[in-house]
Amino acid sequence: MPQSGGMLMENYKKYLIVCGLLLLFALISPIIIAWISVILSPLITTVGVVAIIFIATVIIAWFGKIGRK
Repeated sequence: MPQSGGMLMENYKKYLIVCGLLLLFALISPIIIAWISVILSPLITTVGVVAIIFIATVIIAWFGKIGRK
């Protein structure tokens, strides 16, 4: 019994760390996207920035799908 309780706490801490990192990523990613669009604006248009973000999202989703199989 005590081992399962310890295991539960370890998993809880892992979930807290993962959730914290995801929250941090969700807060920081719009800033990163804005900086990328500002830096690349002389080179590509807004449509290009949106296309790059879309392509990156599709690639990330594809690799996530492969990892789940």
